[in-house]
Amino acid sequence: MQWKESCDLVSSILDIYPQSTIAIDALDETDPDERWKLFKALKDLIDSSTSLVKVFVSSRDDDDITRKLNDVPNLYIKASDNMADIERFIHREIKRSIEDGSLLRGEVKEELKQEIISTLLSKSDGM
Repeated sequence: MQWKESCDLVSSILDIYPQSTIAIDALDETDPDERWKLFKALKDLIDSSTSLVKVFVSSRDDDDITRKLNDVPNLYIKASDNMADIERFIHREIKRSIEDGSLLRGEVKEELKQEIISTLLSKSDGM
């Protein structure tokens, strides 16, 4: 399916409802040379829709994305903002993996366990 066909399809769906939200996760993982097409398509959808269309985008702050979204409401979240959640998740999953034997058949010395946890925390980069 081509861009125009895709946009036409989404547009027809948006016009069915009085309000719609388009969610795009990990925009920064798209091809930087192709992002402009998506930005244009979103703008065209918002401008042409007979209903209210909101767009929610999650992304790292690549320069082109930041510039393109500079004039619209933004909420910035740093990787450090969710570190406590990541830490709880890592501790829980390491414990579960040891207990069910999926991590080194459950034979993990405390020192190695702490090293694994420490490495995962330091390399998580907010994810």
